Amino acid sequence: MDMLAGFPYLKAEFDKHAKALDPNLARTVNQSISTQRSTDLLVFAHGWNNDVAEASDLYKALATSLDKAGAHQLADRKLSILGIFWPSKKFATSDLVPGGAANVDSDLDDADLRADIDQFRSFIDEAKHGDLDVMSRQVGMLSNNPASRAEFFRHARNLLDSRNALDPDDSEEIPADFFATEDEADINDIFSKMRNPDPPHVSSAPSTSGAAGFSGSGFKAGARRLLNYVTYYKMKARARAIGKEAVNPLLCQIRKQHPNLRLHLVGHSFGGLVVTATALGEPGQAAIPVASMSLLQAAFSHNGFANTFGKKASQGHYRGVVTCPHS
Repeated sequence: MDMLAGFPYLKAEFDKHAKALDPNLARTVNQSISTQRSTDLLVFAHGWNNDVAEASDLYKALATSLDKAGAHQLADRKLSILGIFWPSKKFATSDLVPGGAANVDSDLDDADLRADIDQFRSFIDEAKHGDLDVMSRQVGMLSNNPASRAEFFRHARNLLDSRNALDPDDSEEIPADFFATEDEADINDIFSKMRNPDPPHVSSAPSTSGAAGFSGSGFKAGARRLLNYVTYYKMKARARAIGKEAVNPLLCQIRKQHPNLRLHLVGHSFGGLVVTATALGEPGQAAIPVASMSLLQAAFSHNGFANTFGKKASQGHYRGVVTCPHS
């Protein structure tokens, strides 16, 4: 077993399908808690664009801060740390770096744009690879052919699942017609607005995770921006799935064996969504009682915790986390 700043430390790694890489993960964690006689388990979840090394550095920094704050000296308390590692795809293109984007379509290389499209093969299901093939074939015609832009848009949109791509508490992230319209003129209107650095009808949400910085103004720049939005919302949906389908069942198994264990959930960026979805669990399931939850720059709507919000006075999707009795 590893140690992190003097605390017992275990890793929980999950794949893009929210499956644990270690089939014995729950047993390993439970054995460690028993052996260490842990009273508290801190669950850390990283955000979008963090690879394993970056997430590990984040967890080390958090653990070091706990050590400096005197967490080792708490009377009758012994803390263990569980680090969550999930595939939060990094979109590797210069357009995500401020000042690194081109200004006009003529400066954007078709091969580079096709390479950006090809990156999706590593983190979407094979059933969607045909969409990528169609998108790649449209690249050379994006600047001059509205039909090609519409075809590119339709297949990029198809990479998202409209049922879970959006935050259930913020319907303004993507306009409603993004998924609904099939009209070529409407699609080209949406696509055209993506040519601008700050498209008026598409949220600038990716900037919450450090992915802003587009300065391209042509249709190919718009295509790259569209790819970034698709990546962002794919990862947002994945963060929810990791929490709900992977971490929640794991913690339920741990609490079943250690009912008095205090759980502390800590998430950064999309990791905030991971731990919140973890606490809530599946629809109809009682939320997991937690001792504390710390959300660091959480990349989802604050409406999620509201008693009521909006014109329809809707209750936030994650309200059950707030109203659940704490452990």
